[in-house]
Amino acid sequence: MEKNMSDNSRKAIWIKLISEMGTSFTQGFAKTVAAY
Repeated sequence: MEKNMSDNSRKAIWIKLISEMGTSFTQGFAKTVAAY
């Protein structure tokens, strides 16, 4: 039970991290394109 919980929370943290990185990357890409 605990192992499953830790796996799920770890997965949620990874998803949050990746989604935040994707958002910042998209914003940075949009700014770069806008600069041109």
